[in-house]
Amino acid sequence: MVSHRDGFQKVFDLPERLLPSHISTETAGDADYGAHLVRTFLHCQGVGQIEEIAYLRRHDRPLMERAVDRMLKSGELVSQGRELMLAEDEGRQVARPARRVRLLSPFDPLVLQRKRLKRLFNFDYQLECYLPAAKRRYGYFCLPILYGDRFVGLVDLKADRAGGVLRLASLHWRDRPGAGLEASFHRAVDKFARFHGLAAADYSCTTT
Repeated sequence: MVSHRDGFQKVFDLPERLLPSHISTETAGDADYGAHLVRTFLHCQGVGQIEEIAYLRRHDRPLMERAVDRMLKSGELVSQGRELMLAEDEGRQVARPARRVRLLSPFDPLVLQRKRLKRLFNFDYQLECYLPAAKRRYGYFCLPILYGDRFVGLVDLKADRAGGVLRLASLHWRDRPGAGLEASFHRAVDKFARFHGLAAADYSCTTT
């Protein structure tokens, strides 16, 4: 099992030295494992389709499909068309998120599945660091900008360690931002700079 990371390197150790003594180490059966994967995804993501639940788990998809069938029959899951959710969440009142900016990693679970992101939020996003520079539209490592429950733009940030500042290489808004969004964005970027040990953010970049 992974005990910790040293940079990008995983450090492994024996399970008996990492797990608390009350944790069962027995191998789960296929039925329990499939149901666990379905429950975990829906508990974290709220709703989803089977291909989204099985994302990056192609070999486990048959287990999850059988688990979905059983959970629908037992009433643990409910469906609306292809959308699945836990029955305990049906009809639950969810408070709208605070209207503040969050800068998300390209690997955040909310944006990791690009087709799902497009379907649910109408936000077309691609991490462009793998593209040749001439083919990039928004920047090398653009971060999605989430404001409340809306994706409002992309920002490409770069740490200038020598200058001690966080530079905005580019900033792209989906729509013209209002004063509230701009103020919240500046607070988020300044907080991001401090988190990375930089004194301030430099906003002198091209904005579209």
